[in-house]
Amino acid sequence: MYENQSWLPVASLFGLVGCPVPRELKADVLETLAVFARTPEIAASMWHTLEVAQILTTSHSKVPTHDSRAFGHHGNQDGGIQVELDELESQIEEYCLTRAFLSLLNALIDVPPPPGLGTGHRVPGFDPYLEFVRDNMFLKFDSRGYRNAEEKWQVASLALEILHKLLLSYEVSPEDFVNQYYDTPEMGGAMVPKQPGHTLLLHMLNDSKLLRKIRSVIDTAYLHLSDPGTTSSEALAHTALLCLKMLETAFSKESSFLDQLRNTHDHGIITSPLNELLGSINSRTGKADFIVTIARYATLTECSPELSLTAVQILTWVCQSHLSGSQTVNHILSDKDVCSEILQGFVEQLEMEVEGQLPTEGDPLSSVAGVHQAVKLGILTLLSLCVDHPPPNITHLLLGYETSSEKSVSDTNLQDPGVMGAPRTCLHSILSLLEHGQDSGCHYSNPKLAELCYKVIYQLCVSRHLSTPTLRYLRSNHEFFSSQLSKLPLNVSILQDENDEGVLNSQQVAVLHEEAWLIKTLAVELRMTTLNHQRSHAQRIVNLLLNEPTNENAEIDHTTDYGEQSSDFNFLHEKKRKILLLLDSVDFSEKDTPIFDLQFFDQSAMEEAIKSCEAKVKIYVSYTPTHAHTHTITYTRTLTHTLTGGVSGGGYTDVKALHRLLMMELNMLQGTGAAGQRQSVLEEIHEILVVVVMRNRVFDCNHGNSELFESWRQLVEVALHSLGQVGVKSEVKVAVLFELIQDLLLKVSGSDSSELTSSVQGVVLMLLSHLRQTLATPTENQDADGSDGLSSLYVGPLHAILKGLVDNLLRSPSSNQKARAYLSGALLYYLVLTKRQKERQGKQASLWRTDKEEDTLSSGNLSVLSSFGESFMDMVAKNACSWHAVSRMLSLSLLDAIVALDYPSVWLRFLSSKGYLQNLCASVLWEDEALVKMTTPTPEALRALYVYESKMVGSSFN
Repeated sequence: MYENQSWLPVASLFGLVGCPVPRELKADVLETLAVFARTPEIAASMWHTLEVAQILTTSHSKVPTHDSRAFGHHGNQDGGIQVELDELESQIEEYCLTRAFLSLLNALIDVPPPPGLGTGHRVPGFDPYLEFVRDNMFLKFDSRGYRNAEEKWQVASLALEILHKLLLSYEVSPEDFVNQYYDTPEMGGAMVPKQPGHTLLLHMLNDSKLLRKIRSVIDTAYLHLSDPGTTSSEALAHTALLCLKMLETAFSKESSFLDQLRNTHDHGIITSPLNELLGSINSRTGKADFIVTIARYATLTECSPELSLTAVQILTWVCQSHLSGSQTVNHILSDKDVCSEILQGFVEQLEMEVEGQLPTEGDPLSSVAGVHQAVKLGILTLLSLCVDHPPPNITHLLLGYETSSEKSVSDTNLQDPGVMGAPRTCLHSILSLLEHGQDSGCHYSNPKLAELCYKVIYQLCVSRHLSTPTLRYLRSNHEFFSSQLSKLPLNVSILQDENDEGVLNSQQVAVLHEEAWLIKTLAVELRMTTLNHQRSHAQRIVNLLLNEPTNENAEIDHTTDYGEQSSDFNFLHEKKRKILLLLDSVDFSEKDTPIFDLQFFDQSAMEEAIKSCEAKVKIYVSYTPTHAHTHTITYTRTLTHTLTGGVSGGGYTDVKALHRLLMMELNMLQGTGAAGQRQSVLEEIHEILVVVVMRNRVFDCNHGNSELFESWRQLVEVALHSLGQVGVKSEVKVAVLFELIQDLLLKVSGSDSSELTSSVQGVVLMLLSHLRQTLATPTENQDADGSDGLSSLYVGPLHAILKGLVDNLLRSPSSNQKARAYLSGALLYYLVLTKRQKERQGKQASLWRTDKEEDTLSSGNLSVLSSFGESFMDMVAKNACSWHAVSRMLSLSLLDAIVALDYPSVWLRFLSSKGYLQNLCASVLWEDEALVKMTTPTPEALRALYVYESKMVGSSFN
């Protein structure tokens, strides 16, 4: 219809608006134009038509047009919709035409206004329309009379919706802080207006009329919405929601705006922190209670859940400042009724059950269930954020910890609801969610919620002030740790999608994170009970972790076959201990990173652009590919995951920023040839975004596995240190160590190097040190001849471990020097552990094997090393000659241990024939200058001295 030259509907409708027709008909015409404006192609051209029609007077022309006369223009007098509003609609107290015009503007701004809008007859820009919506509509909406009270809030919500869209779409740019001027012979010089979003944000960061009106509306709307005897209108609730969203959007852009402001000089702009502006005195109550009122919005469970969600988000922004957070809590505590109301409201939000399926893809706020889910996640994020803030803080208040000035928060005595008058708090709600989830499948139906619950509990358990009361309550009242451990490990395959392409989806990654937080919490509990000599509690956890699932007295099958690798480690039981089952949850395989197939963009430039869009704060992104010329992209910013440390230090791409960057590049294309290629470039942008989203999924998957393995490592270290104090026999500890070492080596053997490889090898090194310490300690069951009857069982597993160590060392790439150093250290530990007792001078010899067993073990060690041929010999020798200092020291010590074991002198002949011995001898002379510098009183570094000592210690094979 729009392209039909016979009809020209848009031009005809604008012409009809300019005719002297009834006001109701004009309103219907404007509503019809608003429907046309929903099409981006039509909206782009409609801006110029709207400007020419002068429905809103943006210039002062001496000769009025036909359209302007229809709206009341006469000569130099202002007219248009403004005159219609002031002289007609205000008198009859009905505003159908004004609402229709606002609807048209609301549809048009979905397409950014042209920068040159109004060029030729006024200063170009959107300012006249912004001033009309902000100053004439929103700021004055409650000063006009309304025949229908509902229409008052409809006008306010329409104006606010336009303002919020402009503010939300604004991206802070350095150009906005530099004044530019527009100069024409007809108009003279004038400053070019800033972007409308910039102007609005500047108003939000000052005590402006706009901010004061927003605060007033929030306060007034809450009185109506919280009054059970008043029927609240949808328009009122929507107006309150938009006011809250204006604040939340301003908070999200405040940091980048102020950063840019500090980097710009001579701008003349003065701003104040928004959280301080919200701390102003409320003229109605005489108190600084605006933030408290916003917090009370979260308790309106009968209203739209979006109100609660936005209120929680604003409270999260406010509480990021320690001072503002403490002031807010003090204001809440000053009124017991308000304090009780807020606590009860947050508890109800966490425990609210809503029917409906949670959205797993697309916009998470697309359904009522999704919004309620977001409210719960927002509350948990707020609790997590403020755990370590100085007391009193919002987390202490909502979780039921001591907030009075007379007692310390560490003196809190947590109780179940109703016991000693204790109220139900968010802590009880969190525990209820987790305990209820064991049977109902909350861990799988709502893994992101469970993840944040476990994160909050972990933060409470490690907090300096809160750990003692929290651990005592969880341990005594709920048996939380043993009951949760009994349900591990979690099964991520339950949430497997058909189109996952071997990469975990967001739900599965959340399961990995919740398991990681729980395991970290278990490690804290085990460590604290061990230190406090609470043997029964520690023993319960250790037994759950280490006890065999079938027969506790089952013997280890030490059958070893070096023909195939899979049988090297078959001394494991068919049913593993829980500590090994937890390790099975970690995926050690390396995921292939998707690559680009580009025709229009340069590959290296694209990678640089992606790197520039890496986000420190994780942004959940759903990208739904449709046709090549359209992109449905949903962005939900969350503070749930702060990616710091480990593999999370970089690599997660902000897809929204990348999409904006690519579209800017596309819009810069000029010429007829570029116009013909636009569709093809859009298709390539579409493919780039799909690949980047897949890369984010791979990064998410790797990050989840890394976090889970790190938590497992912490639990293993704590458990091994606790075994002696809980009465675990040495034989059990040795068996567990054997199983852990072989399982880890098996996990990473035969697979490509991944980000977890170095961490795994570091754990292997730690386990071998424990094994050496355990076997070097005499046991109570040893008989007179020094044999405890179990030593013959260790030979096969030890040889299997040796083969695994050498095999992994050969497979490790030279670029991963950390992994090689860990493996070299582990191999050195092994050789020292299995060294003949008679050769240990100056040390107490352990009595865990006989001379015959020593011969079997030594000959087996040499046989395993010889089976790898000259490739292993060459690698160790090269590392001793050319690696960095630490690795050279390890390799030299390793050579010394191997040559001492090699009675046929095969290694010594190889070193001599290949010239490695000559190189080592010559290197002593090469490093003579560095050694001389060591004699100075303040040597720069002792690296050369340590390497020299290693060479001298290993000089016995020269």
